[in-house]
Order: sequence, then C-alpha cells, then structure tokens
Amino acid sequence: MLNVATPSILSRPVFIEAVTVLDKYEHHFGALPDWLEDLPRGQRISLVNYALNRGAPLVAADIVH
Repeated sequence: MLNVATPSILSRPVFIEAVTVLDKYEHHFGALPDWLEDLPRGQRISLVNYALNRGAPLVAADIVH
C-alpha cells in the first residue's frame, strides 16, 4: 500500500492565520495601533478578532476587554 502525505489545513502554521487576521484589520481600519505591539501575541490576535467581529477599530480601552 502506498501512503502519500497530503498537506492538511490543520497542519498549516498558526502564524499564517495571525498574519491574515492582522491584514484584514489593516484593510478595514488602517494601521494597527502602536500599543498593540506591546501585548503578547495571543492577546494581540484576540483583540484584533474582537475588533473585526464588532466592526470597529481598536482603542486603548479594549485592553480590558
């Protein structure tokens, strides 16, 4: 039996998804806020997703979200 490995959506690196989310934010709202870079990556992505879902750009008060 021949077993051929095929790429899976589940095996793609997580950072590709993060870049896509950040690109979507910049497309909709412009540049990311400077303070966003000071946050851990997971929190950054979470906040960007939050902004995209609510349809409004991020503000500093969103950090307490």
